[in-house]
Amino acid sequence: MSRLLEEALEKGCELDHATSCRMLGDLYMGMGHIPKDEEKASEFFKQSCELYDHEGCVLYRAHLSDNW
Repeated sequence: MSRLLEEALEKGCELDHATSCRMLGDLYMGMGHIPKDEEKASEFFKQSCELYDHEGCVLYRAHLSDNW
């Protein structure tokens, strides 16, 4: 199930859907059944922020300041 979710979110993010990018970041922060990868999470949060997602910006800034 989580692989299907990951694939759907990746597709959404590729299509510039900000929430999909942020949710991918959440998955890579250990909120899913995929291995935790903080660098990938940060990349997705940054992309979400660049697409004007407020929550993505908050999470990206937290990563930059090491306040995970």
